[in-house]
Amino acid sequence: MDHSHPRRLPERTTSPFSTSPFPHNMSPNPAAIPVNRVTSSVINARPVLRRGSSGSRVINQTLTLGNGAASTAFDTSSGPNSPKRPQPELKPKPCENCDAANVQTWHCSYCDMLFCDPCWVKQGPHKSGKTGPDGLPHEKADLRIVKRLKDILTPSSDPTEQAGLHIDDEDTTWFGIDRDNNHQPVFYDYGRYATIIANSTTPESKVRYPQLVSFIGQTGAGKSTLVKMLIDQQERQSSGYPRGPFPSPVVGSSRNDNVPTSGDVHLYGDPRTYNSQYPVLYADCEGLEGGENTPMSVQFKEKSSKHSNRKRSDSNPDHRKRTKITRVARGTQRHMTWANSPETQKRQYAVTELYPRLLYTFSDVIVFVLRNPKTFESSVLSKLLGWASASMEKSLNQPTLPHAIIALNATDMEVDPREWEPEFATRTLMANVAGAIHRDSGYRQLADYWSSQEGRRINTTKDLLECYYSSVTVVRIPVKGRYMKIDEQINKLHTTITERSAQSFRAKRSSRMLSNSEELNIYLQSAFDHFSNDLDTPFNFMDVAFKINPIPLDFGGNILKLAVAMRNSGKFEDPRQLFKDLSFMVASCILLDCSRQNLKGPADRILERGYLDYCDNALEDYCAIFLPCQYENRRGRCVNVREGHIKGHQNERGAVIGKGAYESTFTWESFEDDWEQHLQNHLLEMQEDLNRDMQERPNLPEITLSSRLHLRNVNHFYRHLGGAKYFVSHSACFCCLREMAEHPLPCGHVLCKACIKAYGDEQQQQVSLAACPLHNRSMIFSTPWRIPIKAELAGVRILSLDGGGIRGIVELEVLRQIEIALGGCIPIQEFFDLIVGTSTGGIIAIALGIENWSIQKCITMFLKLCDKAFQPKLGGLRLGSSKYRTRPLEEVLQNHFKPERIFGGFHEASASYRRKVAITSATETGEHAVIFTNYNRAEDGSVNYRMERPDEPRNELLLWEVARATSAAPTFFRPLVNSRTKEGYLDGAIYHNNPVRIANYESKLLWPDAQDYHPDILLSIGTGHNGQDTGGSIDMTRQESRRYRLRKFAKSHGKAVETKPAAAAWNMQWMNWLNVLFKRVDNILDSEQIWKGFKQDVQASSSYLDFGRYQRFNVRVGFRPPKMDEKNEIGRLHEAVRHKLGLTNYQQRLTRTARRLFAGCFYFQKTAPVRDTEDHFDVQGEICCRFTPGTGYLRHMGHWLRKHQLQFFQPYFRVFEVNNENMAQKLIITGNVIAKMVEQDHFDMGSIVIPVSLQMGVVSIQLHVDSDKHYLYPISGMPRVLTGIEPPKPPSSPTPSAEHSRATTRRKSLRKRRTPPRHQPALSPPATISEEVPPSYDTSEDTAAFPDSPEHVNDWAERRAAAAIPRPNSPRNMQMPDMAELDGTGVFDGRADVLDEEEDEELAKALEQSLVEQGVEYDPDELARALEQSRIFM
Repeated sequence: MDHSHPRRLPERTTSPFSTSPFPHNMSPNPAAIPVNRVTSSVINARPVLRRGSSGSRVINQTLTLGNGAASTAFDTSSGPNSPKRPQPELKPKPCENCDAANVQTWHCSYCDMLFCDPCWVKQGPHKSGKTGPDGLPHEKADLRIVKRLKDILTPSSDPTEQAGLHIDDEDTTWFGIDRDNNHQPVFYDYGRYATIIANSTTPESKVRYPQLVSFIGQTGAGKSTLVKMLIDQQERQSSGYPRGPFPSPVVGSSRNDNVPTSGDVHLYGDPRTYNSQYPVLYADCEGLEGGENTPMSVQFKEKSSKHSNRKRSDSNPDHRKRTKITRVARGTQRHMTWANSPETQKRQYAVTELYPRLLYTFSDVIVFVLRNPKTFESSVLSKLLGWASASMEKSLNQPTLPHAIIALNATDMEVDPREWEPEFATRTLMANVAGAIHRDSGYRQLADYWSSQEGRRINTTKDLLECYYSSVTVVRIPVKGRYMKIDEQINKLHTTITERSAQSFRAKRSSRMLSNSEELNIYLQSAFDHFSNDLDTPFNFMDVAFKINPIPLDFGGNILKLAVAMRNSGKFEDPRQLFKDLSFMVASCILLDCSRQNLKGPADRILERGYLDYCDNALEDYCAIFLPCQYENRRGRCVNVREGHIKGHQNERGAVIGKGAYESTFTWESFEDDWEQHLQNHLLEMQEDLNRDMQERPNLPEITLSSRLHLRNVNHFYRHLGGAKYFVSHSACFCCLREMAEHPLPCGHVLCKACIKAYGDEQQQQVSLAACPLHNRSMIFSTPWRIPIKAELAGVRILSLDGGGIRGIVELEVLRQIEIALGGCIPIQEFFDLIVGTSTGGIIAIALGIENWSIQKCITMFLKLCDKAFQPKLGGLRLGSSKYRTRPLEEVLQNHFKPERIFGGFHEASASYRRKVAITSATETGEHAVIFTNYNRAEDGSVNYRMERPDEPRNELLLWEVARATSAAPTFFRPLVNSRTKEGYLDGAIYHNNPVRIANYESKLLWPDAQDYHPDILLSIGTGHNGQDTGGSIDMTRQESRRYRLRKFAKSHGKAVETKPAAAAWNMQWMNWLNVLFKRVDNILDSEQIWKGFKQDVQASSSYLDFGRYQRFNVRVGFRPPKMDEKNEIGRLHEAVRHKLGLTNYQQRLTRTARRLFAGCFYFQKTAPVRDTEDHFDVQGEICCRFTPGTGYLRHMGHWLRKHQLQFFQPYFRVFEVNNENMAQKLIITGNVIAKMVEQDHFDMGSIVIPVSLQMGVVSIQLHVDSDKHYLYPISGMPRVLTGIEPPKPPSSPTPSAEHSRATTRRKSLRKRRTPPRHQPALSPPATISEEVPPSYDTSEDTAAFPDSPEHVNDWAERRAAAAIPRPNSPRNMQMPDMAELDGTGVFDGRADVLDEEEDEELAKALEQSLVEQGVEYDPDELARALEQSRIFM
């Protein structure tokens, strides 16, 4: 077998849920160097140069043995944390007896010579019947193994060399105890676990499950030696380590047996499983009997620290690097609050009390190392039991008990040969100590406890040990001298560790307490915090589980909504039957949620711990607000519910038919036991079904199997109710009941993102769904329903459209010109993720964003709309009425817009939801601003507008109704009234004539992952202005201006307008309309001021480069813009805008905007975890395009790029780290790439690696389409941090509200208490531990009040829900060097202020001329202040 090719990384391992104890790549008996007596030393070696851990050149030797077994890399450099190793021999040494070369030779340790096979048997000591000093034949050994083991077992005693090894080993410290400046003990976490996981992760292993093996024992027992031999052997046998020799412990010198070698707890990786999905980690714990002796490593560290203080310079770069790493890792310090006495401040106290709690709690396997097996019963057994019993009661809901391996180190070779087999050795040792429980009172006490309290039969010591450990195994390691036997036993130790780790993995998975690498880190950090503060209170795994994944506060509200929908279906007269049937669905949703959120523990236990309160809330709320009173007499039956029973008993007509309190036989108190029992029974049955599926399909992840099981349950549930079509909600996902309804399907159902991904086919930036999961495949869509999903690192592109009546033609022409600048083949709306519009801008937003019309069709439609909409009423305008007929406007909207709801309902194609669209409006009273959207999001109470989202689908507005609502300008058209709800709406311009702030804020609510970054572009488009002749306003006529001044005069003088008695009948209504009108006038005047204020807010929190992403087009038309209803002027306005946009300065702006949009079509996507190299981080990924193949848009982009190819220029991407451009890359978009875009509709730039010097370094990728470097066009989502690796922080648990805390306490006082959890015994009687109360709803007093009627439950649920996300943060300031851009006009050159002043002068002259013509006296100071409020920016 030829092994001369370069080594490769290990293949990804498969799931351990197979017939073998572990996956095939983690076999207990891997192919390795044989340890029998026929090992050959014939070697075919080929050196392979590779990079070492310290930058040196390392030679890998791929070794092929004579019998076909392969040994992997044999490194010539010692590297960090490794002793000096012998140089590899490229040729085997000749026989020292016959001098024969190129033959197999064997080493004899006693003779200390090499012999070939013929010469071996000729030696006198090797002849048959001859034995060595230990009574056994001389060992036929592999010289390489002998040398490696000799280096480990006989370490150098030179203090200088030992000091160097210990300094190198500092970087492997996981956690430990040190002293602060006040000489007080503190707990340090050095981040070693996170470092190993980050450095060992490969692209093939997306989710990893580490296995922790802890080595503990007496000081000097050889723990570090065993770990080092395990690592050395697996390094020889594995596929290799790409960064040099594996770190391994420092072995202590024999002259320091009474002093611990290594201090604290060190963590090492197993070479064989290092890059696998199931990495095994070795924790080497400081000796338990070191007393107050300072470990050797600590002594050397202190000496090194003193020396470094005297001599700051260091000529060794490797040592400087190690010092830097140690300093950075030494970041997490925790004060130990319990170390408040001289005894508890001792190091030995922490080693014996703190370390066991941590290691026992999290270890899969614990290896107890001892040298003298004769003292096992007298000294080691008591420590085994005492250590475990003390640690067991300090953790609750622990996933599984660790497996125990007793390693009898330095065993004499004279033992029974069968003792070398772990199974026989275990039986022998356990038999020898079987009667210890009868001979020791302490053991007897523990045995009696387990017998009486737990009902377990404890007859032997092994029975007692298995109460604290999942299994007990004994492995013997021989004394040095028999090196091949040592290697053989080390292999058996590794095999046992591998088998026990696999068993622990399966046990955790079966108990649903399996943690991946990230979750385990959170548990570890939580345990570090817990035990640093308190050594006596148990650490509760389930408490941390709920902190990591808190149950949403609206889960109970969603259960309630489904219960109401079931009641409304008319199929349930008995509420008991309703909740009995509902319990099946709720139980399935809980089991599914446990898998999705990776909550640990049995589902029925999690129900009691975390979900039961929410289920109880749903039941109690139903009884309180939906169940009518059962009182009945001859006058009828009471219809009041409990919370509305203030007047007594009333029949359906409202007549009071009796006095008395609410009466019902169905209450929470009467049904709570049945309700919980139904849930528990269903959960247990479903858990059994899931376990069965997991056993039958071990290679499938739990989330996949639980999703499939839930799908079967959902189909059964809705089929039982008569079909899912009767159960639709626009606020709650009726598939999982956990999440908000986000994504409408063509059948009318609306599901959350998690359910869409679970039951759809996720591809690049979209999920395809072939059928609705609620219909049991009976509702197959005619074509797959495609739902867009924003890429993780992509940014957001926003379009904001002003209101302005017929002046909307200005916006359409601007968009058309931008589309032309982009090539004219891709619809302009495809370059935006969110479109927000007001009034006429809202109609355009619907046409572009939802109807997906072309820009030309929009222009044609808009001209027809303006022509038909503004039809005056006969008899002209009357006070209190609208100026124009409403019916023509509604007809033209109905004729052009499809009869579809803006959200949900039946849709013909998924294109309606390809981008997010928001339309502004206002309530009929003008008191509140609202938005209508084709998306759903969590409610945010911090904004001054609300999103209209009725839970009942039939109450949703149709597209034409939304267009009608946003354009219902006061005095022009009547308000729109929703005929289903009777709610009225007015023109959105009343509050947001320029909706730029709504657009910006909505983007942050929709995509919280992008809220810390600026959008790729926020393009705001106005409806035109004239900066030279405004007549005192931007677009007001003389009559409107006079009306505005009159109102201002009246307000400033505080005088009321007197009215005649005849006008009293209509005065109040008309004055309300005037107030609304004046609000609208104010917004018209402030349309540009809104942009200016927004611009200043953004500028305050960002660099000029970031601010260049915020652009506004408001064309200066050269004459007074027509009023919003002057439809005869639309042609003139359109022509003027076309002319203006053809001028050079506008063409340049259009080109720059188009290029920014074009660059925003590309984004970076990581394809591998971030790699930490010696002096930088490597980020591997690829540049992707938002347009997917098959749309044809990539072809048009290719044509656009091809037009920018010149003889001496080719478009390219520039990749660099901000403020560190030494490693900048230029990625040319070659002709072949462009040709594939044009010909194959495919874009592929290949994989790239981005070097980043800082962990939080900012990376930018820019698109260059010409040689002009003054204008920067970053791709989507850039610049941003790509390498930031922050320690995971569990989210804060929600704070229970006073209302629900009282309700929960009251219910718990009535509910029969569950049996409290039992705690394992220590050597002394255990203490009683109280558990925390699970979280409850987070509501306030005012929002917790019940609604007045069932019809108001949706509003009430929205008020009570605490699902609102936090207020978005300000974007990060990604400052770029030596380049600034302002307002999309290019490089900032200080001309902005000059331009502002010039425009101010022009406007001031126009205002003065207008005032003089009108004969109005004015104060120059007042005019200056008015000017400041009306400055115009292009």
